[in-house]
Amino acid sequence: MTKKNMHNDEDDSFRELFGDAEPIKPQNIKPKPAQTKKISLPPRQELEFIEPNFHDALEPEESIFFAQGGLQAKQIRNLKQGKVAIDARLDLHGMNWSQAHHSLQEFFEHVLAKQCKTVIIIPGKGRVLKSALNHYLREQKFILAFCTAQAKHGGTGSFYVLLSRKI
Repeated sequence: MTKKNMHNDEDDSFRELFGDAEPIKPQNIKPKPAQTKKISLPPRQELEFIEPNFHDALEPEESIFFAQGGLQAKQIRNLKQGKVAIDARLDLHGMNWSQAHHSLQEFFEHVLAKQCKTVIIIPGKGRVLKSALNHYLREQKFILAFCTAQAKHGGTGSFYVLLSRKI
């Protein structure tokens, strides 16, 4: 059988099987935009950390760790080692606590609505903002754990934060 005859046989077989098929007409269907639910965090009393020498101020190079009970050791180890997918980040450099607090509220409303799991917050190495953030994060019920980030993500001037998907 020659190459030309083989193609004709294949064409004939194809037409025999699909000869009465009609093309699908395109439909102008637009995908629905992803729906995100609006989450309002309860108003928090603004923390005042004007005095840098309060009793548990963090030093610029000090590492921190906090976790609620019930987390698996592997989750904690991966968080501490930076072996987590970072879903979002917030840089607080150059802000005072009032500005940072407002940014945190907006940031958490956004990432919780998107059901993010792990975020990085960068307060920098300044004692006041870093210490204030440490206190603030410990108060939030939706935060499962947080710790000092690895050097590749900002080191002692950044925190990995593990969020609960249940609010």
